[in-house]
Amino acid sequence: MLQSYHRQVWQLLACSCLLALFAGCSVKKLAIRQVGNAFAGTGTSFASDNDPELIREALPFSLKLMESLLAEIPDHQPLLLSTSSAYSQYAYAFLQMDADRLEDLDFRQSQALRKRAANLFVRARDYGLQGLEVDHSGFAVLLRADPKTAVLNLR
Repeated sequence: MLQSYHRQVWQLLACSCLLALFAGCSVKKLAIRQVGNAFAGTGTSFASDNDPELIREALPFSLKLMESLLAEIPDHQPLLLSTSSAYSQYAYAFLQMDADRLEDLDFRQSQALRKRAANLFVRARDYGLQGLEVDHSGFAVLLRADPKTAVLNLR
């Protein structure tokens, strides 16, 4: 009788631990989604800020944070599209434009910046396509095979 009681206590304890673990996971996922929602809406604050140097210095941290969130919630479409937009804006405004300015003064540095910008543009494209894939499964493959049909299917 006592063994049966102990077994029931242990089973109850094990079930409670599992329940807490699974509830904790869903609470964590919910919290991450909320943070993802908040970051998905930050694009306008960056674009409208009157201190471009502040944005230049802050954006890399934000980009990496957005990527960290996407590692946890890879199907969060607003965050995917916002991350895509932020990468393309950063690559253009702070790398591509610097490369253009430096081209006559320091060609090697200009080329290095262009290469870095190209890598970030590819990353932006990939996040954008991943965001479109959330609602339009197979879009990226169709886009490469038949761009007109892919775009028409978005409507």
